[in-house]
Amino acid sequence: MVNWPQPKDVTRLRGFLGLTSEEATEAFEKPKLAMKTIHVLALPDWSLPFIIETDASGIGLGAVLSQNGHPIAFFSQKLSARAQAKSIYERQLMAIVLSVQKWRLLLGRKLTVTSDQKAMKFLLEQREV
Repeated sequence: MVNWPQPKDVTRLRGFLGLTSEEATEAFEKPKLAMKTIHVLALPDWSLPFIIETDASGIGLGAVLSQNGHPIAFFSQKLSARAQAKSIYERQLMAIVLSVQKWRLLLGRKLTVTSDQKAMKFLLEQREV
């Protein structure tokens, strides 16, 4: 998106319906600027704990690696048709497992993994995992 030019002709404008006003142009340019800004992603401080926040939907998985509320990295993956058929519990667990695998260099460091899924409470209540 950072490299997308502002549409200059009708053909390109069709790809961006709604970009016809000053507000729409600003809405198009703001995210491009935000993605270029140094504040979007922070460098890790290896002395601080890391947080992985995960989420899963019916079509994909996502995770954010952060420290002190500042994002360091993002991860997302589209689910296959077979994975989409799994329960929300399994999809949430898949998001956790894949994100920990993705950022495996953090294993052995202080790491907190969070999920917004209430069904994951079941995992915490298990005596053996």
